[in-house]
Amino acid sequence: MNILFIRHGQILANREGRWHGSTDSLLTLKGKIQARLTRRAVKNHFPTVTFVSPLQRCRKTALLATRNLNIPTEVLPGLAEMSIGEWENRKYAELNGVENLHSKFNEDLSWCPPKGESLQKVSDRSLSAFHQITENCSAKDTILIVSHGALLAILLANLLDGDPRSWTSYFFGNCSITQGEFSDHLRIIDFNNTDHLGIFA
Repeated sequence: MNILFIRHGQILANREGRWHGSTDSLLTLKGKIQARLTRRAVKNHFPTVTFVSPLQRCRKTALLATRNLNIPTEVLPGLAEMSIGEWENRKYAELNGVENLHSKFNEDLSWCPPKGESLQKVSDRSLSAFHQITENCSAKDTILIVSHGALLAILLANLLDGDPRSWTSYFFGNCSITQGEFSDHLRIIDFNNTDHLGIFA
């Protein structure tokens, strides 16, 4: 089956370099434009079904990217972004420079920020959501998965490397499209493509 992994459009926190995981943020005007431009690229793949994170930035991106395509959309909680609890809305530079966030996640898969999630928990729920998708779809389907940067990075780290700790090797731009084929394993055909966004990438 063909799978298109799409990160949501821009939110204000992306522009400011802040972490919004479980924070339910709106798309910016640029984010809405990105999602509309993504529809042109998505349409060419003849998608048959969409699975989306419950957070509104992903649901709005999916709505705009599939408008008038008449395909079903299912919300999957397992596709929600990694929550960092009480550290939400802090800048990435501070989280990594002061809190050593990435290092702590990778050194201990069970470690989590205060009231946040561990890398292991996000790894488990993202894989569970992915297997639910692939088990309920057919080889003829072209699947859209609209989710978040860290969640998609963790998922691909598992599917491609067998280790969630390689998640920092995968970066997804806003409304980027990553195309893959899945049978018994995932093969990436095109990664983090933003050509369809032009000046709005």
